[in-house]
Formats: sequence, C-alpha cells, structure tokens
Amino acid sequence: GKIPAGAVNDALCSTMDMLPTFAALAETQPPASKIDGHDIRAILLDSTGGTKSPWDDDGFFFYRMEQLQAVRAGDWKLYLPLEGRFANLQRKREPVKLALYDVRHDVGEEREVSAQHPEIVTRLTALAEKARADLGDVDRPGSGQREAGFIEKPMPLLP
Repeated sequence: GKIPAGAVNDALCSTMDMLPTFAALAETQPPASKIDGHDIRAILLDSTGGTKSPWDDDGFFFYRMEQLQAVRAGDWKLYLPLEGRFANLQRKREPVKLALYDVRHDVGEEREVSAQHPEIVTRLTALAEKARADLGDVDRPGSGQREAGFIEKPMPLLP
C-alpha cells in the first residue's frame, strides 16, 4: 500500500509514532522494552481520513519539563489546574485554572467549555491521573518513568 495522492487526515500523530510505524512497515519488531508511540500505518494509508488516532483513547499528554500540564483525547484538550505551572526554563511558575476546549471546532482555544461537558473533564482527568501514575509528575515518580537517553561521548560515525 501507499499513501493516496491528495489524501488528508487530521488524526493526532506524533514523532513518537515514527519508530513503531517504521518497524511495522519494515516488517520487523520494535524493541522488546517499552517504547513511546503507536503504529500509525492505518492512519497513513487511510484514503478516507476516517481512521481515528490511537491517542484518542490513550490520551496525549503535554509535559513541560517534568510537569504534566494538559491532556488531549479526540476533539478535547484539558488544561489541568495547577498552583504553579512551569512557564519557562527558569521554572517561573504561574497559576492555571482547569480549562476544557473542543479543539476540532475551536482551534484557537478561545471558548472554555468545561461547565458544559463535565463528563469529558472527568474522563480526561482520569487519563491525566493514569499518566501521572505511569510517567510521573513534579515530585511524583511514575512506575514507568525512564531516564532520558544520552550519549556519553557523541561523535560522528561517518568519515
């Protein structure tokens, strides 16, 4: 299969999805250890644009440094209430209220709709708690938290 010319799909995807997708396209297995991302071949090869993102069910999490600040699932994005949201690399903190947006119909996130959709707030808050338990949050280690990878002595491998 190939991606049809002119195909459009607005399903949420991430660069984290590249490794599992390329592994599947190459008909090889991704690493046995846990990796981030999803195999998004179904989205890429869908000529109708109707395939939903795997992130719609699992939630896509917005972290700044180690702080969980928002979660998106499907058409909805929930900004979590924070006493002090990290605003920059100096860890300047600013308070943030809970806010829900329908990002399909309000791309600019101008109309806050949490009062009209308490069931969505409950669902996305539960996804955020699941992420905190797995990935962690400020001063809260997660059970699946992994150290960031780095190369001790980076150097070019080609002449």
